[in-house]
Amino acid sequence: MIKKFIKISGTGKFLNYTHSTVPSPHRTTDFEKINLIYGENGSGKTTLSIILNSLRGVNGILTKKRSFDRTFPQLIEILTDLTPNPKLTFNNNSWDNNYPNIEIFDIHFINENIYTGLEIQNTHKKNLFEIIFGAQGVQLKTDIQDIKDRIQAGRSTIKTTKSQIEIAIDRAYTAADYCNIQPDHDIDNKITSKKAEIITAKSFQQIQSKSALSTIPLIDFPFNMKDAVETINQSIDSISAEYLEKFNKHKNHLEMDGQEEQWIKQGYEAIKDETCPFCKRPFDETTDIIEAYKQYFNKEYKELLQSISSLVSGADLYNIDALLLSVENKISGNQNLIEFWKVHLDNSPLLSSISGETVGVKEAFEKVKNLINTKAKNPIQSQPTTELNSFQTAIETLNQKLTGFNNDITAYNARIASMKAGSSPNIVQLETDLKRLKAINKRDDPTVSTLCTNLSTYTAAVDTLNTQKETKQAQLDTYSASVFSNYSTKINKYLQIFAPYLELRDFSSGYVGGSKEPTVKYALHINGNEIKQEDSPIHPSFKYSLSEGDKSALAISFFLTKLELDGHIQDKIIVFDDPVSSFDLNRKSATINKLVEFGQQAKQLFVFTHNIIFASEFWKSANQVACTTQCSSIAYIGNTSCIVEYDIDTESLSSILKDSLRIKEYLANGCLTDQDRRSIARCLRPALESYFHLKFFDLVTQNDWLGNFIDMVRNANSTAPYHRLKDNLSDLTDINDYSKKYHHRFNANNETEPVNDAELRNYCQRTLNLIQVI
Repeated sequence: MIKKFIKISGTGKFLNYTHSTVPSPHRTTDFEKINLIYGENGSGKTTLSIILNSLRGVNGILTKKRSFDRTFPQLIEILTDLTPNPKLTFNNNSWDNNYPNIEIFDIHFINENIYTGLEIQNTHKKNLFEIIFGAQGVQLKTDIQDIKDRIQAGRSTIKTTKSQIEIAIDRAYTAADYCNIQPDHDIDNKITSKKAEIITAKSFQQIQSKSALSTIPLIDFPFNMKDAVETINQSIDSISAEYLEKFNKHKNHLEMDGQEEQWIKQGYEAIKDETCPFCKRPFDETTDIIEAYKQYFNKEYKELLQSISSLVSGADLYNIDALLLSVENKISGNQNLIEFWKVHLDNSPLLSSISGETVGVKEAFEKVKNLINTKAKNPIQSQPTTELNSFQTAIETLNQKLTGFNNDITAYNARIASMKAGSSPNIVQLETDLKRLKAINKRDDPTVSTLCTNLSTYTAAVDTLNTQKETKQAQLDTYSASVFSNYSTKINKYLQIFAPYLELRDFSSGYVGGSKEPTVKYALHINGNEIKQEDSPIHPSFKYSLSEGDKSALAISFFLTKLELDGHIQDKIIVFDDPVSSFDLNRKSATINKLVEFGQQAKQLFVFTHNIIFASEFWKSANQVACTTQCSSIAYIGNTSCIVEYDIDTESLSSILKDSLRIKEYLANGCLTDQDRRSIARCLRPALESYFHLKFFDLVTQNDWLGNFIDMVRNANSTAPYHRLKDNLSDLTDINDYSKKYHHRFNANNETEPVNDAELRNYCQRTLNLIQVI
């Protein structure tokens, strides 16, 4: 159920309507089961009809109703009974939800499905196929056509989108291939690499002749470090304490700048035949110092001296400066080569100078040499090996760094070798690759990304639509086989009400020319004579044989038949936009009866009209049934149409004159047909009711009718205003009973109830007499 239009902005004459801003005396209550909206032509009734049509799910038609004044955005809010979100909003050219169970009878229904102007065209017959096939058939047919239109539009959009993408990426890829590529977060590096590759390709000959990097030599030790540690740390413990003391005492009295022990050793080794090498005096066994020499300069001592000599020799031959300079030169040479190669190969080795390590290594080596000299001067004394360990650590640390350099150099040289081994590069292909990388770089550009997303969405949507179309077509084919069985009977029943001389026969379906859409074929008869639907110079035709009222009768009959055959009317909202165009009084009365009848059955009924007389009569009839009602009108407030509360009874008091004058004219001139006489009979009660409402406006309610007034007169005491009419009670009762026969509410056969002219004249005169005394 539609409860209210909360807001209508930028749509037709509703430039900026908001329900809450309408002044409170004029603000409408919520819509009820049966609703009347009165409005002059051009006020916005058709706009409301289009809004409700769009609400069914046809978004496109509402954008065509955009206000010329673009000051306000197109925004519509409608309160419904839907749960859990009762408010439906149209914004950005679409609804956030739909209300599909709405049926609308308006000029668009007629023009699209029944006839246009003076013609029944093939387009109408195609659309009528959908009407006859009911809600399910209409939906299937509409879905198929909508899907086809969307497929065509989608393909056009896809073509445009592809072109936009390919222009944006300099045609490096086809749009379809490009959109399958995901953004590459390492693309900048790849572009840089590809540019370098192109530079490399252009430098192919130079690369072939350029040297690879050189391996950096490691720093060797001057001697075996393990042996050196053992030698420096070694002491001789085989000399007795007594003789060691004598040796040291004898050595200490010498002053030879640290060469004392060497001098003694040389002298001791020069002894021959147990005689002193200096004075030639023979030794005897009492010469203890000689024994001390023997113990001191033993085999172990000699071996130690030999080890120390090796250390001294190694240190003397060890040119640490030359070794370090050689390493530095290799590094420098490689750095120069890297300046060339890094243009062509990324991730080049990061070689750095060893100048920082050189000082430490040299200082450590000087300390080692001093340690060796100290050991050489006093061989039997153990010396601390800290300086040796520090030197070893310094060399190993430096070599570890150089080994890391060499590992990088080896890997880099392998890449250099691979590059050199490659065939002559294809520069054109490389530049194409670069163009593609640059295209990939744009993959996450907002504009390009949106285009790709749209292309993927459009393509998937078109694929889905093709599948949906095939499914829907199969469903329609199956459904079409069982539709025409009872349509002829139903529509002719309604034609008997609105135009009994019209009849439709021979319903069938078929195709016209090469069209793939089915059309409805039927024969139109007037009083049994077939009428050609196309213009004919010799045969009666639709163009000249049907009045505008007949055409309207045909249209509303098709619509009401559709409602009946679709079923589930209790779930539908029915909208009639000016349903009595070109109808005479009798047809208007029949229309009112049918509208009220369908209004009782439907979930909700809306009647839009510009005809105040029709509006008044419909309102009276609607309030005679057990349904809630609501009456509004469309009025201008400021620069916008607004929906406001409307007192139809007050606005239609002029109907008093209308009914009275028709009765008076009948008495003067008579009528030709029973149909006209029945319409006069229907004027009797409304004429009397109107005068009662006018005369006793402060005593009666809007819902009081002639029967109520008769009761008031009958029950009036001598002081009551109605008491003076007691003498006329019999006439009032007779006229009320007589007129009931010709009203749908009291007589289902009112359309065929016979009318006696003399009897009618009697009741008409009595009615005019009563009007004089009320």
